[in-house]
Amino acid sequence: MVRDGIYYATALTAGGVLLSFVSWPWAGIPLFVLAAFCLYFFRDPERVIPSGPVAVSPADGKVVGVCQRRRVSAFFSTSSMYM
Repeated sequence: MVRDGIYYATALTAGGVLLSFVSWPWAGIPLFVLAAFCLYFFRDPERVIPSGPVAVSPADGKVVGVCQRRRVSAFFSTSSMYM
């Protein structure tokens, strides 16, 4: 877990608790949902990096080309997370 995600989630949870106490109890639910999203968004899963001289894309992207050993092109999409 990335530390920033924990900070955002803690702040949103505290805001949700405060809003629930000040207003009616269900008013804090959107902030709790945002806190859960922050924990999901800032996750840091283990990645398997192949051995050898390979170009590895950051996150869940796909390396689509390496030109003149100076530029690496990567493609990112949400569907690549499920492949």
